[in-house]
Amino acid sequence: MKEHDQELYQLEDDLRDILSPYVVKTPSNEDTKQLLSSLQYEFSKLQQEEEDEEFVAERPNLLTQFRSQLSFYRWYFWIASIGIFTMLTLFTTSMNSGSAETVFLFTIPLSIILGTFYTYQSWNKEMRIVESVTPFPPALLFLTRLLIILAMNVLLGLVSSIFVGVSLHEVTMGSFLLYWLAPTFIVFGVFAFIFLMKGMKLAFGTATSVWLALFIGELYVRNELQYIYPSIMDYVLLLQFGLFAVGVFLIILSVKRSYRVQIVQS
Repeated sequence: MKEHDQELYQLEDDLRDILSPYVVKTPSNEDTKQLLSSLQYEFSKLQQEEEDEEFVAERPNLLTQFRSQLSFYRWYFWIASIGIFTMLTLFTTSMNSGSAETVFLFTIPLSIILGTFYTYQSWNKEMRIVESVTPFPPALLFLTRLLIILAMNVLLGLVSSIFVGVSLHEVTMGSFLLYWLAPTFIVFGVFAFIFLMKGMKLAFGTATSVWLALFIGELYVRNELQYIYPSIMDYVLLLQFGLFAVGVFLIILSVKRSYRVQIVQS
């Protein structure tokens, strides 16, 4: 045993001189100061480069957000939407053109209102807190989702209109499209604009009131005034064109305002 210990001691003595350069020692204060002094020049150089570079904030891109927000809606939402428009198409292909216009005027703006309500209800408080710290304003994110609703309804409405136009030969496609596009855009525009200005409750109530007013007014014109003033439908067409233009204008204003709104009211 003693011989074994003696061999270990001897080995330690033999290796001490060889391994001593590789032993890491705790740096002293002088060593630290020397290291910082040698690095100070590089730090100053990096700081100067950062000051010279002009910082340009990334501007939120609506198209990029549009693509990224598509995942917000689940597959069953798309299936349900397609199912609604399929039933709308099948239901109206057996009607006359006037009745088909009325059904489209009633259904598609209503689909917009329900879609916006679904979007808001799905946007829970926790998600709003997370999105409030992203580089993109929360209002822009929410408006992007609403624009997806609008685009989906317009696209499916166009497809349905084509089928109705093929089935009902008396349909004038231009006036038929404007008959439901105008209410759709004005309802959406009113909702988006008031939502960013006053919050969800007032926007939902106002948009619903506009939709009901347009629907009731259309029924009154078609069932009462049309027989008294046969040419009134020409003025209705002009009114619809004006509503469509106002709706587009309100949507553009809403998009611009959404870049500046940081707090979304309920």
